[in-house]
Amino acid sequence: MKKQLVYKYLPFTINSLKLLVNGELWFGVPKNQNDPFEGEFVTKDYYSLPKEHMIRFYYESSPELLNKNNLQEKIDEINNNPFVFHRDVYTILKKRLKEHYGISCFSYVKDNVLMWSHYANSHKGFCVIFDKDILNKSIKYPNFMLTGFNDVKYNTKLCKAELILEHRSIGFINEKEILFQKLNTWKKKFYFRN
Repeated sequence: MKKQLVYKYLPFTINSLKLLVNGELWFGVPKNQNDPFEGEFVTKDYYSLPKEHMIRFYYESSPELLNKNNLQEKIDEINNNPFVFHRDVYTILKKRLKEHYGISCFSYVKDNVLMWSHYANSHKGFCVIFDKDILNKSIKYPNFMLTGFNDVKYNTKLCKAELILEHRSIGFINEKEILFQKLNTWKKKFYFRN
């Protein structure tokens, strides 16, 4: 089987040098990426609410969303306007996605001038070549992490998040789809594939 090579364009920084010296690969959070839409999503229109015990669980898990309200006042507000709950779910899940996931980007192209310019400090950095399979097997992921290589999917608009709101669990059904998407404008400008 033929090896598939991937390339990582890097500036000369402490994190880049740690990759070379210690074999440590930096995973940056989406909110710090150069694409302001990294990890962004829209939610489907939800017109119903989960059962009250789920709502209580959600606000007990995220008390910062109560503001100055107590829990019962928040539940009363939600019963008057279900949009309040869905807005709060969106707020906390977006924060979790943009601040608690790590991303490391690679290219299938080793000699792209724009990649050198944007990711290797205006051609002053370097490019590291990896065997994709060996790299993927060598990364030690925590058990709870969403892991692995995925090609970026380019879309004309942001992904619609499908929420899980059941069994004391609030999250995304399609977080992989959200994390591995970019708007089409990035495909045309920066990412090319052989």
